[in-house]
Amino acid sequence: MNLLSLVNAIVFLALFNLSAGFSLAVHPVCAQQQDGTQAPALLQQAETAWRQGHLQDAVRAYRQAVKIKPDLAPAHYGLGLALARLERYQEAVSAFQEAGRLEPSWSRVHKDLGVTYLKLKRWPEAAQACKSSLQHQPQDPEVYYNLGVAEGKRGRHQEARAAFEEALRLKPDYLQALNNLGMANIKLNRWAEAKSSFEKAALLKAGSPEAHLGLLACHIQQGDRQAAARTYQTLTTLDKNLARKADELLGK
Repeated sequence: MNLLSLVNAIVFLALFNLSAGFSLAVHPVCAQQQDGTQAPALLQQAETAWRQGHLQDAVRAYRQAVKIKPDLAPAHYGLGLALARLERYQEAVSAFQEAGRLEPSWSRVHKDLGVTYLKLKRWPEAAQACKSSLQHQPQDPEVYYNLGVAEGKRGRHQEARAAFEEALRLKPDYLQALNNLGMANIKLNRWAEAKSSFEKAALLKAGSPEAHLGLLACHIQQGDRQAAARTYQTLTTLDKNLARKADELLGK
């Protein structure tokens, strides 16, 4: 394996890790939704079941609520969250889309729709959902991070780099954004900047295996055998599985 192939293979072990998750953000109209139907009570029942971890019960209650009142955006959103937590992502997409249709300016809906598309590996749709979320809430570092992941998975590394940089502007100690900025810079052949990102990540969290894997790639590319050996030794203490994969690539 030549040097370029080796470095690229190492990079792809940790490239653009997905850290996005879902969380319940109650819509501000929920407490005021008194329309004479059973929908508000069902919505409250569903949210209680969600918080208690009874996701199947939450799904049933949310479905009953939207059946009674189809234009109840919080019920569609909550349904999407519960389905996503159950890893029923395709159904979650439909629920989030309906919530977004009813409440186009609700940034959290677009954010979680983007996460769902990431889970489904539907990168263009994920990127578009992230951009829609940022139109309404442009100060969310997680959404910029998710956008960077989506763009990186599409091979749009310049766009990914810009998104990770914006996430770090808003949240300078964003470890995963630092690591993925380093990966994006490697793909853009900006090795000095990549190394700087990984060094910052390693300082921020000495036990970050992704940072040390990225540094290993940088040292190999620079031909610094001693630094590569030290970094590899650190990696073996942090993540034996990742080090084993590096072993395979290095032909050890």
